[in-house]
Amino acid sequence: MPHHAAYALADLPLGRTAPEAEAASVNDLDRGERQAIEQALKKHAFNISTAATELELSRGTPYRRMEKHGL
Repeated sequence: MPHHAAYALADLPLGRTAPEAEAASVNDLDRGERQAIEQALKKHAFNISTAATELELSRGTPYRRMEKHGL
């Protein structure tokens, strides 16, 4: 029977990411979100309800995201 080493949670490097990597990741997500909203709005002649349907968002969500991204 093989012998398996036991590890404690403290042995794992969880939560040890570089702050720069986390900030870049958030910026990439924000940029992608903004682009998706802009493209959907342009595609649907700025009809927010139709753009929300395409993006599979509730009707109110695009308003909050537009405010967040200064659109």
